[in-house]
Amino acid sequence: MAKELDPGEPDRENSGLDEGTTPAPFTASEFRHRPAGQPPRPEMSDLTPAPVQLPTSPDGVIRVSRTLWLGSFVASLAAIAFVFLSRNTRIDRLEEFVSERAPDENASTVESVATVIMWASIAALGLFLIIQALLLHGITHRHGSVRWAMLVVLVGQIAATVVVDSFIATGDEGIYITAILLLQIVLACAALITSFLPGSRHWFRPDRQITENRSGPTAG
Repeated sequence: MAKELDPGEPDRENSGLDEGTTPAPFTASEFRHRPAGQPPRPEMSDLTPAPVQLPTSPDGVIRVSRTLWLGSFVASLAAIAFVFLSRNTRIDRLEEFVSERAPDENASTVESVATVIMWASIAALGLFLIIQALLLHGITHRHGSVRWAMLVVLVGQIAATVVVDSFIATGDEGIYITAILLLQIVLACAALITSFLPGSRHWFRPDRQITENRSGPTAG
């Protein structure tokens, strides 16, 4: 009596295989030409679409913006280094500045005030530099809303720079400090404007648009 075969089981008797030998799985061609009674291949359980490949590093206007920000950071570091290395001269100039406005104060008070102004100026420059570096990290990681925070910080930095410049950019060498601070502000403004150009839209593409691209266009 002939053995009845399971529809999904290969025929070992007619396949030339010895008893106990595991038959090879169906190839794609064999599966497409399976007998009529054989069940179809089950559907995949994971229907998650493949992820959309996005650029991994800034390009185009975002790369230009990042370069300008880095140039601004270098200029800010140069200004901080210049003020720090000439701190004794800065303090002397500040003592004269304070004495002219408070002639009745004793020497120790004048020196203390001048020292505080000098170190507060360096701290202000360094603080804005750190904040902008952290915000730039957000921009390079596709957080477009960070640009508005950068705008607020830049406005505060411009105001602080004007105040700092009036205190520490004194004497014959003060023109160099002013030039470096001005360069830093110009580069920062150019970097921020560049990050808002139309070419930056693909970098700050919202998650909703990415989802639509994965699932394909919707009807209607």
